[in-house]
Amino acid sequence: MGRYVLDTTKVIKPIVYQQRAPFKPSELTSSDSDHVFKRNELLFGVDGRCNVGYGLWQTAFASKQTLDANALWATRSAMMSYKGENGEPLGITPNLLLVPPTLEQNARKALEAVVLNNETNVMKGLMKVVVCPWMV
Repeated sequence: MGRYVLDTTKVIKPIVYQQRAPFKPSELTSSDSDHVFKRNELLFGVDGRCNVGYGLWQTAFASKQTLDANALWATRSAMMSYKGENGEPLGITPNLLLVPPTLEQNARKALEAVVLNNETNVMKGLMKVVVCPWMV
């Protein structure tokens, strides 16, 4: 199972969504309609336009490693170490962990527990955990 660490604090996000025309539901339910009369079917649909694309690759990190505090710390450190062409840090600050339901317990343990392995959990509150039921 994969997990994603994201920095959503930047102006340009890891995933960019553009809505070009708002979505509008439509229906064909009038008994005066030929389709409804001849086929005895009611039709429903949605019309709209949008586009989704990738933003800055530096603001997202995907991994299939075991989800624990050590792996998250390594991911966070790697992302925060990214530098631009001029050698200056990009200022990446991971703030969101996106996981499937099967990894929710590990994610919450690593990022929300006060005590972890009989020590104070230094990662508590560093990232928000978001569980996505559509992730596999």
